[in-house]
Amino acid sequence: MRKPNLFIVGAPKCGTTSMAHYLSAHPEIFMEPGEPHFFGRDIPYDPVRMTEIEYLHLFDGADRESLIGEKSPWYLFSATAAEEIKAFQPDARIIIQIRNPADMLYSLHNHYAFHTKREDILDFRKALAAEPDRRAGRRIPSNARFPGQLFYSEIPRYTAQIRRYVETFGWEKVHVIVYDDLNRDPAAVYRATLDFLEVADRDFQPVFPVHNKARPLKSFALHNTILATSRMTRSIKNALPEAAWRPVRMLRDFAYSWNTESASLPDDLRRSLNRQFHDEVRALSDLLNRDLTSWTAS
Repeated sequence: MRKPNLFIVGAPKCGTTSMAHYLSAHPEIFMEPGEPHFFGRDIPYDPVRMTEIEYLHLFDGADRESLIGEKSPWYLFSATAAEEIKAFQPDARIIIQIRNPADMLYSLHNHYAFHTKREDILDFRKALAAEPDRRAGRRIPSNARFPGQLFYSEIPRYTAQIRRYVETFGWEKVHVIVYDDLNRDPAAVYRATLDFLEVADRDFQPVFPVHNKARPLKSFALHNTILATSRMTRSIKNALPEAAWRPVRMLRDFAYSWNTESASLPDDLRRSLNRQFHDEVRALSDLLNRDLTSWTAS
């Protein structure tokens, strides 16, 4: 059984799913397709944590690839995952992906509220305001993986999180990807990542579709109606001829498209989040030796 030696550790909603797909296309890299979250004992991500043997079996599909990897986007948030990974695989390569805090949190809340259903406060503004209660153990959804996933003010505190990995592995084993770069020029970011991983074929280039993109909604009520209608019509789809089913599908797709176009974070809420994370982004800029302060410019 071979141990993984490549870890995409987060952060959530920062393009980690896309990067894992891009890397898995490379003939020298095997990527486990899920998010095992085996490390990070301080985070009860799953009710029953898998054993090490069960974890290693996730990589049974690896053959002669020089790099065997996995993606678990809460490893970055965990206070203990870096040391655990180091003890398990001292020569591990670490990929960290980060994003403008305001955009990341808006996307994360949308993902929780309308896709995984692990957030029951559907209004982003109200979900942010609920954090003091949630820190006190109140108003936490019964199916939340762990309370900390709803502590929105903590999740994009990248500076301390990155520093843990750098202090544990050294800069030579840590590669930081900025979401803006990946979004603007995925080919260049991919090539830089292959350089970091020191694969033999650094000219390999996959296609670059976006994976797991969370789309903000105009109307929560309409979204829930679309979901309910889809569930109801799914049971009768096979009984309908295609000519009858087609207009139903077209109406559903039109409603979904309209409901997810042009929605964006309200300006006043963006300004508030920019103020909240202003000092964090300045510290991050110093750590990475890169000016990211445009993220929090009013």
